[in-house]
Amino acid sequence: PLCSSIEAFIVGQCPSSRLMALEVQSLALNALTKRIQDEAEVLPDGILRVADFLNYRVDPVLMDSCGALLANRLMDAKPTKILAGCSSQGLLPAVAASRHLEMPVVFAYPSVPETWNGDATFSATLQGRTHWVLSSAICAEDRVVIIDDVVSTGTTVSALKTICEKAGAKVVGVGAIIHNCLANGRGSPIEGKFESLAKVSKPSAGGPVDVKPCIAPAVQQQQLPEVVAADVLTERVMREGKVLPGNLLKVYSFVNHQVDTRLMDMCGQLLARVFAGFGVQKVLTAQTGGLPPAHAVATALRVPLVCARETHENDEVVMQTMYSAPSESFTKKKKLVLYVTKEALLPGEVVLVVDDFLATGTTGVALHRLVEQAKAEVTGMAFLVEKRFQDGRGKILRELPHLNGRIVSLACIEAMSTEGISLDCKVVGDCKPIQPADGKVMINRVLSSAQGHQGRGMINASSFLNHVVDTRLMDQAATLLAKRFVDSRATAVLTAEMSGVAPALALAIQLRVPLICARRELSKVMAVAGGTISAKVEGSTDSARGTLHIFRDHLRKDDAVLLIDDILGNGATTMALQNLCDQVGATVVGAGFLVEKVFQHGRGKILAARPQICDSIVALTKVLSMDDQGMKVFRCPEPARDTWVRVATDLVRRMSKEVEIDAAANAMKFRSVLGQHMSMDPVLLDACGDVLAAQFAGVTKVLTGAPVQGLSVAYVVARHSEVPMIFARNTVPLTMKGQRILSAQAPTGMFNVSGEFFGPSDRVLIADDFLASGQTALALKQICEEAGATIAGYAFLALNRTQLVGQRPASVALNSSGREALGAKVVVLADVVGIAAGRCEVKVAEWLQRVSVA
Repeated sequence: PLCSSIEAFIVGQCPSSRLMALEVQSLALNALTKRIQDEAEVLPDGILRVADFLNYRVDPVLMDSCGALLANRLMDAKPTKILAGCSSQGLLPAVAASRHLEMPVVFAYPSVPETWNGDATFSATLQGRTHWVLSSAICAEDRVVIIDDVVSTGTTVSALKTICEKAGAKVVGVGAIIHNCLANGRGSPIEGKFESLAKVSKPSAGGPVDVKPCIAPAVQQQQLPEVVAADVLTERVMREGKVLPGNLLKVYSFVNHQVDTRLMDMCGQLLARVFAGFGVQKVLTAQTGGLPPAHAVATALRVPLVCARETHENDEVVMQTMYSAPSESFTKKKKLVLYVTKEALLPGEVVLVVDDFLATGTTGVALHRLVEQAKAEVTGMAFLVEKRFQDGRGKILRELPHLNGRIVSLACIEAMSTEGISLDCKVVGDCKPIQPADGKVMINRVLSSAQGHQGRGMINASSFLNHVVDTRLMDQAATLLAKRFVDSRATAVLTAEMSGVAPALALAIQLRVPLICARRELSKVMAVAGGTISAKVEGSTDSARGTLHIFRDHLRKDDAVLLIDDILGNGATTMALQNLCDQVGATVVGAGFLVEKVFQHGRGKILAARPQICDSIVALTKVLSMDDQGMKVFRCPEPARDTWVRVATDLVRRMSKEVEIDAAANAMKFRSVLGQHMSMDPVLLDACGDVLAAQFAGVTKVLTGAPVQGLSVAYVVARHSEVPMIFARNTVPLTMKGQRILSAQAPTGMFNVSGEFFGPSDRVLIADDFLASGQTALALKQICEEAGATIAGYAFLALNRTQLVGQRPASVALNSSGREALGAKVVVLADVVGIAAGRCEVKVAEWLQRVSVA
C-alpha cells in the first residue's frame, strides 16, 4: 500500500452551478486518493498499477467523479474539444470529462482504419508509437484539452500536442487523474496548464522508489457539508412554500402530498453523488412522506429500499416480533412506533437513512435505532428539507455523535415566518434533469451521419461514434440498453478497446457495476505484472492487435457479464470477449450493440455458441444491407413490447420465488419485490412503472391510497408518465387544515385528498400494487368524481384471483376479482391464479402473453 503525504491540495471553486459543488468534489477527490493509497501497486521502473479500479476493472462511479473533477479544473480554459490517446486508459477519463463539459471527445488510433477510406489525417510518432487523427476531427478553430489517466513521462501528451499543432488547433490545457512522479521526480513533464487530481511521488528527492511513496492530497476523514443546496428544490420552497402557525411549512404541492417526481429524481441523483463513496447497501425511510425521496435515492444508487411502517405504542405483536423504535410525528402531533421486519435489515449492512423533513430529529433517531437492533451500520442521513431552528440535527448528534459530518440536507431553512423564509445556500449542488431517451435516437443518427463502404461492408461512424464521440448520445444509448437489460442482474460490463469503451462506460455508470476493458495489446503494466489471459479475435488482419487481453482476476467466476460494443459485424470481437468469460467461468447474460450489420450474420455466430442468450442480444440500430445506393437501415427501434414481456416475466419470477402465504392474515407476504412488508427492489419497480405508464395516454395525474406499497407503484408510474403523483392521506395533517378535503371510505380507513390538486381538466390514472376486490380503487375513483376529474384507467402490478382476501370486506364475493367493478381500462402485469404448496401460482398477464406470441 502507498502511504499518504501531508502535502495540501486545494480544489478550485467551480464557476458553474451545473458542476459538482466544491465540498462535494472534495468527497470524490478523497475517495480517489484513498483507493490509490489502499489498492495501487508500484511496479519496477516506477510503473504505477491502478488497473484494479481505474483503467482495467473500472469503478464507473469513481471514474465519473474524476471526469467531473477534471471538467471543473479545465472548464475555465473554454475548451471546445477533448483529445485522448490510442488506448482505453486515457479514453476513459476523457469520456467521463466529456459528459460533464458537454463537448465531443476525439480519440486517436494506432493505425489508420479502413473505414477512413483515404481521408486526410494528422499523425505523430514518439518512441515508436504513432497516433492518427482525421483532419476533419480537429480544426484550427478548436480549443483542445488533452486528457489521460496517468501522466509519467508525458510522451502521449507530447504526441497529441503535435497533432494539434499540425491541425492549427490551440491546446488550452492538459488533465490527468494521476501525475506519477515516481520515475521522474516531482517536476511536471507538461508545459502550460496541467491539472492532475492526485500526485504519487517519492517521499524525498533521490529516495528509493520502493520505500514509502507518497500521495497528494492526503487522505482525509470523510466529512460531508451540512447542506448541499439543490437549487431546483430551494427555488420551489421559496416560491411555493407557505409558513403556517406552529412552525409548520406547507410544501405538499410538490413534496409530501402531491409529489413532483422529476424534482425527486434530481434530488435523488444529487444525494446519490454525495454518498457515492460511502458503500451504501440499503436505503431506509419511514412512511409516508419519506418514500418518494428515498425511492429516488435508492433507484439512483441501485440498492434495495426499506420502508419502516407506523403503528401505535401498544402494539405488542410488533414489539415482540419486529425491530421497533418509538417516534413522534411533528405534523400529526402524535406518538407512534416505527418498525421493520427482521428480514428487511441484516447484520453488517451499510444503511443510508433518507426522509423528507428534518425537524425535531425524532424520526431520524428512531430509524437509527432500528438499524442498531439489526446490528447494521448507518453510514449517513439525508433529508430534503431541514428546519435548522428546530434543532433536529442537534438532537441526532447529541444521541448519535458518530454521525457528525454524515448528515446532509438539500434545503436548509434557518428561519421562517409569515413574512418569508431564510435558506442556507452557501453550498450549491448539481441538479441536472434526467432526460428521457428516444428509442430511435441511434437510428436517426446513423441515418444522418454514418456512411457505408459497400466493397468492404464497413460503416464509417467516425463523426459521432468511433473517432469523435458524442457522449450525450452515448448516455441516451446507455439508457435504452439499461432498460432492455433490466432483468439481467448484471454484475459487470465487458468491452474491447477502443470504440466499445464510450458506450460501455455510459452503461456501467447507469448500472453502477464494474467495467472491464480488454486491451488489444499488452500494456506495460500487464507485461510487468503478469497474470493475464488472452483471446484471439478470429479473422483479424492486424497481428499486433488481433488478440484481447485482460487480467485474470478482473473477471470473476460469479460475475454475470454484459458484453458491449459499438458495432456488431461478423461477431469476432464478441466471440473473443465470450472466450475471456469462459476462461474464468463467468456467465454471459447479454450482449448489446449500438449498430448491427445484419448482413454479416454476427448474431448467428454468437447464438451458435450461446443459444441461451437468444433473447438477450440487443442492437439499437440494424443495417440490413449495403449497395451502390447506400445503406438500408431498419427504421424501427427494438420493439417496446419485448421489454414489457421481459419485465413482467421478471416480476412473475420474483413473486413466485419470494411471495409467501400468511395463513393467519389470509393474505400474501412479500419479502422484497413489492414492499407490503417493507423491503423493495426499486429497479424492478421502476421497470414495472415504465411498462404500466406506456399503456395510458393523456394522463395528467397519478393517484394512490396505500401508504407504502401503492405509493411506490404510483411513484414509478408517475415518473414515467412525467406527471405529478398524489397519495391520499388516512388523516388530515395540520398542513391540510382549512383546505377543501375530498374524502372517501376505503377498506383501510378514510382517504383524504386536498381539493386543490384535481379539476375537471384532469385525466387521473389510479395505481396500486394489487387489484383484489377493487374497493381501494373505487374509493379513489369516488374522490376523482367528486372533483370532476376523468378516470384515465387503473394500473396494478398484479391481479389477485385467489381467496387470499386480506382486508377484503365480507360483503364482497370471493370469486370477484374487482376488475369488473372498476368500469374502465385496467392494466396488470401479472395474475396470481392460485396457491400450491404454500406458495402463490403467478403467471404473466394474459394481454402480455398475447403480445409475446405476436
